[in-house]
Amino acid sequence: MAKIEKIDLSPIEATAYWWVNLIKRKVKEITINGTHQLNEKKFGEIFYGFTETDWRNLYLQLIPYITEDVDKYMAKRNNDEENAFNQDTDKNGHNRINEEISKIIKKQLPNIRLAGNGVKDYIVYTTHECAYVYYKSCGIINLPTIYEPDYVLTGNEDALNFYNLLISTIAIINQENSNFHSMPILREIFCNEYVKLSNSKEKLENIIEAFNYAFNKANDENLIMGSSHNITYFPRWFCKIDFLGLDSYVDLAKHYANAILKNDKNNDISYCQKLKRKYNN
Repeated sequence: MAKIEKIDLSPIEATAYWWVNLIKRKVKEITINGTHQLNEKKFGEIFYGFTETDWRNLYLQLIPYITEDVDKYMAKRNNDEENAFNQDTDKNGHNRINEEISKIIKKQLPNIRLAGNGVKDYIVYTTHECAYVYYKSCGIINLPTIYEPDYVLTGNEDALNFYNLLISTIAIINQENSNFHSMPILREIFCNEYVKLSNSKEKLENIIEAFNYAFNKANDENLIMGSSHNITYFPRWFCKIDFLGLDSYVDLAKHYANAILKNDKNNDISYCQKLKRKYNN
């Protein structure tokens, strides 16, 4: 497993990535909260079955479209117009992006407001040199161009499989024993089992680094509460959309979960309690 390094995007790539993540959040919001608006319902249904492969494909195909948008806008704009190609999250404010996504997914995309419920709209501005976002509630910030790697950006199948296996294991552990919260045991047994079962030639410390990164990503995605630095963690409520694409990991994840829970059961005093005693002394 390769060393985890941050990825530096161009402003146009960062804009494409921003749109993909915005849509993902909106789809999850619609799925969890429901909606009485027909267009929002249709929007959620279109993207509901998207896997990480689909999101990566959308990201990659948006880049040349946005590049063309920026080039055309900058070539034709008048002096009194905005100095960057821009699209708004408000309804009817992102028609160009809607058209392009419709072409990519080969489905007509309903026109809806893309900002989250209870959040004011924002506008993303893009040139070849920079990208920034105007938040109508608080002003302008630069759009970040340096990101932690994920599958949408890298297409790294090994990292995706590792992440999916980990969150599948955590979900099954929670189903089998909702009182299990030990981060050290989870990490130790998961990483050791991974080295053993995958016949990986990677050093254990590299697998542990991959575990910490994947775990923290799951925290960022609100699937769990707690970071890899904590002694304990707490799974959040998994909804159906969180399990999309994970069917093929269930059997292996059950093996990992059983190994982890067996280790916890066989400890007279759990590793977590030992650490607490160590730090309290």
